[in-house]
Amino acid sequence: MCGIGLHRAKSSMASLPWLQTDQRAALRSDALPVLARLVPQLEQLDLSGALRIGGGELESLLASASSLKSLSLARVPGVTDAALEALVSAASGSLTAIDLFDCRKITDAGLSALAQCTQLQSVVLAGCLDVTVTGLAALADGAPGITTLSLAGLLHLSDSDVLETLGPRLAALTSLDVRFCRSIELRHDMGELYEALAASRA
Repeated sequence: MCGIGLHRAKSSMASLPWLQTDQRAALRSDALPVLARLVPQLEQLDLSGALRIGGGELESLLASASSLKSLSLARVPGVTDAALEALVSAASGSLTAIDLFDCRKITDAGLSALAQCTQLQSVVLAGCLDVTVTGLAALADGAPGITTLSLAGLLHLSDSDVLETLGPRLAALTSLDVRFCRSIELRHDMGELYEALAASRA
């Protein structure tokens, strides 16, 4: 389909619950009209590694994602705070999972917008280097039902950020990834970290 490597793109699009781009294929600009027609119907969308989607184009796509429950934008350089705001405008009531791995333009402002997605359960922010505890606290306040959270590689986080700020806000959290967070000493003993998290909620 335009040589773009879309999975589940059928001639009949009356029911299309999910769509994934093929990372081996370049997502060309002529694919965007196809995506634009599909996105409003999708519950799951995986654009991981779609290097050629610009910020403005991505904002337009996400602004129509009104049925979206699961979204992967891992390693998509066009992901910005504005793109997250566009997503929230459409899917704040439906989105339960988002993967923003290595989306390095995201800041605390983007997380504050994402906090409006109150049904979030799984969030991947690994490699989002400009994210700080301020944005994470805002996200946790808005979406306290998060059960899975990946913060791997976030260099600004400390033990107190996790235990004193995030722990009490995320009572449902069952899986936390803090690998490569150099300022978190407890990353070396995850058993102790989970015990400390449990204590922080008591």
